[in-house]
Amino acid sequence: MQPERFRRVHRRPQGQREHASRRLRDVLRSNIYWGAYPRGFLPSDSELMVAYGASRASVREALNMLRHEGVIDRQQGTGTFVISHTASMQIREAHGVSRPDQESILEHHHTSEIDRSRVPIPDIVAKRLEAEPGEICLRLEYVSLHDGDVVGLATNYVLDPEATAIGNLPLGPSWYELLGRSGLTIGESELIIGCADADEHTASLLTVETGSAIFTIEQIIRDSRGRLYNFAYIVSRGDRNHIVSLARQEQYDDASR
Repeated sequence: MQPERFRRVHRRPQGQREHASRRLRDVLRSNIYWGAYPRGFLPSDSELMVAYGASRASVREALNMLRHEGVIDRQQGTGTFVISHTASMQIREAHGVSRPDQESILEHHHTSEIDRSRVPIPDIVAKRLEAEPGEICLRLEYVSLHDGDVVGLATNYVLDPEATAIGNLPLGPSWYELLGRSGLTIGESELIIGCADADEHTASLLTVETGSAIFTIEQIIRDSRGRLYNFAYIVSRGDRNHIVSLARQEQYDDASR
């Protein structure tokens, strides 16, 4: 028998207004993420009704959904304004294969170190990095912040001699920027992305409610010669991170010729 959480049946929206509210919520959220309201204030309810041909009830319901998500707040006499800011990055930035000075998020991004220790490498990490079980590695853990808001948590395991190269250098604005200052290269980066519910400890670090859905990422990094040296467990707030990817069909057509 399947666990109870897999057998729940949620009520689907029945009325046209519920669908209209959902669609309007999606449009307004996208507007916020792409900077359509540079001063941070959304148009009035009446202006939104006219702009999107929506009923007052649909507008209010859409805004209430965004408020529940923590994206906006509404105050009588002040209006509706944005309270959350999302970090957007190209997929190459998530991999770390762009130059640090080309990373679009660094201006608003910084880190806060939690742990830097020499520890025996965990068994699964040793397997992924093709290292000897029990080998001593550098464990470096930190939270990432964007405009002051915590957006992610990363635990990196680094083999020697790369761990020695990092040493006690300050972490700086990003992990990849630290690797660059340490003289380390990224020849290949692999990401495995999933989703999980935040446990109590992770929720506390990410400043979300326990049970909130978060991205889970496992990453391995090879240097320019193909040597494995870094493995990371990363968790990320989906409501504070956007990864942008662009692909062109001709790239695959050319590769097959």
